[in-house]
Amino acid sequence: MRSILLLSLFAAAANAAVLPAFRVQEIGQTLSTDLITNCGDEHDILSIDYINLTPDPPVKGQPLDIEFKGWLSEQVENGSYIDLTVKFGVVKLLQKRLDLCDQAKEIDTQCPIAAGEFTFTKSVDLPNEIPGGKYTVNAKIMTPDERQITCLNGVTTFPRQRISFAGLFD
Repeated sequence: MRSILLLSLFAAAANAAVLPAFRVQEIGQTLSTDLITNCGDEHDILSIDYINLTPDPPVKGQPLDIEFKGWLSEQVENGSYIDLTVKFGVVKLLQKRLDLCDQAKEIDTQCPIAAGEFTFTKSVDLPNEIPGGKYTVNAKIMTPDERQITCLNGVTTFPRQRISFAGLFD
């Protein structure tokens, strides 16, 4: 399940050239611009222990190493899916439904995903060309019968490049 969430974020990165910086935050904690927050509830199938990023926050043009650990209360079946939304500022870059099992291949996992502990590590090369600004990602991961596996919100800001006109008008 957590691979599903991370796969959702990887899919967002592939489609929007960005991956948010995040740490798992418990339900009810306040939002912060550099965190991933859990938008699910106590009935979710996936319980996330941790998500570690190196570097944290991510840096354009550098590899982002991701370490994940969680617990699935039941097996994740074929037909599970990710409803993914990616925004740049207020502009929606992507809204797409992805097959969870297709995305699981990116972390060398296949469906069905067994109940129990779920861990993985993944390295993603972030391009230099990521435009500076605020990115938000929402990933709702669902079973074929519409039960929520997990829900996550991610937010990060990549710095904007400063343009200098010094010396141009001398």
